[in-house]
Amino acid sequence: MDLNYYINIANNLLQDNTYYEKVKNYNQSKIKNKLIACIHLLRKGLTDKECDYLTNFKCKSSNFYGLPKIHKSNVIRESCKNSKSECVNIPHPNDLKLRPIVAGPSCETHRLSNFLDILLKPILKHIPSFVRDDLDMLNHLPRTVCKDSIMVSFDVVNLYTTIPHEYGLTAIEFWLEKFPSEVPDRIEKKFIIEGIKFILQNNYFNFNGES
Repeated sequence: MDLNYYINIANNLLQDNTYYEKVKNYNQSKIKNKLIACIHLLRKGLTDKECDYLTNFKCKSSNFYGLPKIHKSNVIRESCKNSKSECVNIPHPNDLKLRPIVAGPSCETHRLSNFLDILLKPILKHIPSFVRDDLDMLNHLPRTVCKDSIMVSFDVVNLYTTIPHEYGLTAIEFWLEKFPSEVPDRIEKKFIIEGIKFILQNNYFNFNGES
């Protein structure tokens, strides 16, 4: 895949302003300062070590890249089917799409995200629809599906970007209220909800020199 072709199909994805917005004044240090202020405002119940972990680190901006969905391209599929060679050369398939990935292992919100993930993970075992991985799915099916059932799968388009923030937060609040004992007593619900809001509202990334 040549560079210009890759950039063009990535930009076609990112130009959907339903989910993405280009910003001209992205300031990483300003976001980091907002994070520090947010943590100190909500720090009740947190230890000094936890506050230090959440605020005291060097951060780098997140970067966007896309994984080619070659298995969903009819052009590639047909070319592979009809090819008599092990190497299939298709320079610019017109139906190729990307799976968007935002890599931010050191971004402004990565430690807060990790901390909230640790806090919320114990609740997952109570959620009937949660499936951890393929093996979990295979173990789950015999207990819940009869042998005569017809299995149907659905593919959700742009799953994470199509979840409205308010619905996601409502779901988190619901499970926190239903199983409060799964979160340490010293951690306030407000810290979790406001922390998630901060992450959702400060989700910046760079691509091809733009934010």
